[in-house]
Amino acid sequence: MIILEKVFKAKVDKFDECRTKLHTNHKFSQMYFAQELQKQKLYRNEILHEKVQWEKERDTIMKKMGSNMKRIVSLDVGGTHSIKTN
Repeated sequence: MIILEKVFKAKVDKFDECRTKLHTNHKFSQMYFAQELQKQKLYRNEILHEKVQWEKERDTIMKKMGSNMKRIVSLDVGGTHSIKTN
């Protein structure tokens, strides 16, 4: 009978250890995914803000250039590199 009690106690201890690890992993996963969601929201807002700035700048350039401006603009960024953008 004593052997069965020891085996049962060992299994209960192992179960408690596994339950604790699962609980800890679950809490960590929730925290991690909440942080990732926050980063994605922040990144999306930064991209949208940059897009709005670019569109304002593009409209300003188009007003200065007049109606003869093409939709694709070649920009010389110096050296041997150039950028084409619309």
